Formats: sequence, C-alpha cells, structure tokens
Amino acid sequence: MKFLKEKITEAVSEETGIDLKDKDLNIVKDDSGIILSLWDSQLFECELEEEDVLEDEEFAEELINSLFDEYFDLREKIIELKLQNVNSKYISQISQKFIEKLKEKKVSKGLLEILDFEFVNADPDETWGYPAVCLRITDFEKLEHNCHVDITKDTIVIDYEAVTKELLTKI
Repeated sequence: MKFLKEKITEAVSEETGIDLKDKDLNIVKDDSGIILSLWDSQLFECELEEEDVLEDEEFAEELINSLFDEYFDLREKIIELKLQNVNSKYISQISQKFIEKLKEKKVSKGLLEILDFEFVNADPDETWGYPAVCLRITDFEKLEHNCHVDITKDTIVIDYEAVTKELLTKI
C-alpha cells in the first residue's frame, strides 16, 4: 500500500499545495475494499474487485480521480480535517495552560469560565496549501485574540508568556 499512499500524497500535493506526511494518511484494507483516513477521520471508501490492483498505476489514478470527484474542494476538506485533528489533540492542554497563567494574573473567575479556545482558519481566501491558522481565544462578546500557529509541525508551539501578556492588554 506504500505505492498507493505515495501516489495519493503526490496528487494531493500537486493539486492542493498541501504536503501530507506519511503518517497523516492511513489506508486500511477491509473485506470489501479500502478506507482512506486522514489523521483519525475517514476520508474516502472504495470497493475492490481484485486485491492485486493495490500496486496498479491505473487503479491508483482511478482512486485519485474518485477522491477528487467526491470532494468539490479536496483542499478545503483536508484543512477541515486538520483543524479538527489539532483541536481534538491539543486544545484541552493549551486551554488549561492559558487558564493557569491567567489565574496567576488574577483574571476574574467569571471570564475564565467563559473563555473559548479554538484553532481556526485565519485566511479562508487562501487557495493553495495550508492557510494561516490561529489559536482564537475569545469570550464571544468583547474579547477576541488570535495567535498565529504552525499546524504543519508535529507539536504546536505557543509562547504562553507572550500571548498571556497580549491577552492581559485586551482584558
């Protein structure tokens, strides 16, 4: 399945500008076909008539065409799944660290209880590759702060001290 994975990631890169890492894409063969998943989310399902087609160039092309036909904008779907993945993977830990930092700075308990943290697309008009992504911190009323992050890295890096200082100027 390495052949198939390479063909898919190559086509995605050429068509969307998004370079998927080998570990991002998972291909699983089941009783009736194969399932493509990005991170922890199912992306596409395909039936197999013959098992030996998994290393076939023609099958790879058909699969790629079907994948792009399934999603009007595959790039948008990949971004959606990536944001979903980083939110589920990191947001709880990140929000806890910020809440602790803000508690140390004597921010009111009421505000701390309603703060919302989420990774969001900061440039929805971007049409190539991953867009700029921000960690949005908001109370949905007066406070909104966006902190740019690089979601292409294996670990999200945030300067908690600097962002906390910026937040305090807005509170």
